[in-house]
Amino acid sequence: MRKFLKSAFVLCSFLTILILSSCGGKNSIDRLCCCDFFYKESINIDFISVQGNTEDKFSTTFISEDNIDIIHKRLWNKKTDYEVDIIRENAIIVEYMSGEKKNIGFIKCVGEVENDDTIRLYSHHYVNKYCFWSFEGKLKKGENTESFVFPYNLIDEVIPTFESGEKYRTKYEKADFIDFYNLFGILDISETEEGFSINGFTGNEEIKRNISFPIEFSFDSDENGNYFIVI
Repeated sequence: MRKFLKSAFVLCSFLTILILSSCGGKNSIDRLCCCDFFYKESINIDFISVQGNTEDKFSTTFISEDNIDIIHKRLWNKKTDYEVDIIRENAIIVEYMSGEKKNIGFIKCVGEVENDDTIRLYSHHYVNKYCFWSFEGKLKKGENTESFVFPYNLIDEVIPTFESGEKYRTKYEKADFIDFYNLFGILDISETEEGFSINGFTGNEEIKRNISFPIEFSFDSDENGNYFIVI
């Protein structure tokens, strides 16, 4: 009888592991990881999610039933060395000082998950899909594609690659974009009649990014709203 119970227990344990693995249990996470865009230093935050994925410490996607305000409150209550704040009501900025260097990551809702088979065991409600990353995007100029940091909190979608000279919609204005780039404190920015230009870095920072400057933004509007062009 004892032998039978022992065998049954082992079998049940194996099946439990198998079921959890097949429905996303193996993807549960206990921290968010992000790599700063300019300095490439890691930012790690304790945060439990029943399903998530970390891409080599450069970014973390995760699900949560909480809205952005509740997630901000959860992070703020931890009282860690990280400063967290909400920017433009739809994203969380995470700042961490390493010496005199300010490392920055962002949390933004990147979509909703409805009736996903891998999530249903954990929640009966719709859940949000978030990403914690450096707001890194790609800018395609002719045949070349370069990385640059972009204010994804100022547009409604996540665009992996921007086309140079293409028009993109935004609810915001030039001043909002300039405010974003001033957050980093290391960029030389000059305003133009049409928009603004990011000309380079302001000092001798140990930047670990090869960026082709200038990066130029121009803005316009019509009856449908505002749009920007990045060159």
